[in-house]
Amino acid sequence: MSGSDNNINYNSSVDNQTLTPEDIQRLIKSPFDKKIDITKKIAAYYKQGGFDDKQMQNAASIFRTLVKDTEVEIRKTLAEAIKDQPDIPKDVVLSLANDVQEVSLPVLQFSDVLTDADLIEIVNNSEDAEKQIGISKRKRVSESVTEALVNTENDAVVGTLLQNEGASVSEDALEKIVSDFAESEDVMSAMVQRESLPVAIVESLATKISDTIYKSLSEKHKDAFVHMG
Repeated sequence: MSGSDNNINYNSSVDNQTLTPEDIQRLIKSPFDKKIDITKKIAAYYKQGGFDDKQMQNAASIFRTLVKDTEVEIRKTLAEAIKDQPDIPKDVVLSLANDVQEVSLPVLQFSDVLTDADLIEIVNNSEDAEKQIGISKRKRVSESVTEALVNTENDAVVGTLLQNEGASVSEDALEKIVSDFAESEDVMSAMVQRESLPVAIVESLATKISDTIYKSLSEKHKDAFVHMG
């Protein structure tokens, strides 16, 4: 790309799958709509492995520039574009994960770059229930992350977690939920609908839930009732 900033061919470098440090400066000066378009294209080529090693480094530099953009929509576009890419630099993903809600949710729910330790820290340090709910919806939620989510003592967070069969919920965590959320019909209903529950949890639930939920419990977990005698 050549010429003055006012005569930039914004699409040439990414269309040709080349990327230089100069492109970073041009992107910074791009109009809003062009910046959105280029952000999507760079992320797409990055995902496809369309850049060589040097260009991948330049793309990472662009991502680091975009996470600091003052326009929320730009950061949101980046988050959506890279949410399911496993090789995005960790600092980029963490910056997006700790951003405002609409920017953070895509990576909180989908990014495998985030470790259990990262997720637990975000759960513990965030007072934003929507972020915690986003983490509760992940394809897989480990027992350690589940424990942190249960400790939020938020009905919506715990209810969403229980609806996710990809969430590993230990028996201790289930016992805590029964104890802490016995008065929440939504949480108890979500627990009853889990595909599998330990017999001890089913027995505990049976003494605490309403008649309506009890009927669902006895139908969903009838094998446990047989063991209960």
